[in-house]
Amino acid sequence: VRTERFTVPLLSRPADLIDIDDGNRPAGMDPYLAFARRTDDGPVEYFDRGAIEGGALADKNLEIAWLAEKVDAFFIHVQGAARLKMTDGRRARVTYAAKSGQRFTGPGKILSDLGEIPLEKVTMQSIRAWFKAHPERVD
Repeated sequence: VRTERFTVPLLSRPADLIDIDDGNRPAGMDPYLAFARRTDDGPVEYFDRGAIEGGALADKNLEIAWLAEKVDAFFIHVQGAARLKMTDGRRARVTYAAKSGQRFTGPGKILSDLGEIPLEKVTMQSIRAWFKAHPERVD
């Protein structure tokens, strides 16, 4: 349940997210993409992270849990699994269900390229610390 503290949704796989390959990929679609969105007109590129975080899936009732921080959701997405402690004390395990198909560039590379963290110092802990110190720049 969304609360004042837990505002970051963790989403289940959308029903319109489909696997694509050379057999069903529309002409002109990036051959890198392995997932797409099913539409009446055929497969189209799926929403990117910005669109999803901006509400592209908000009306789909896909929320399986609510997290306190965006960085937690990000690392769950990257690592593909997590154990969650629910507010009622129960524990739940979540695992990777799918991806949007968009190309991925890790935050460590981005932060290093921006001169925020030296490449040799990039770790999960240093990325998490940077996110915590710069919440206004996380998006």
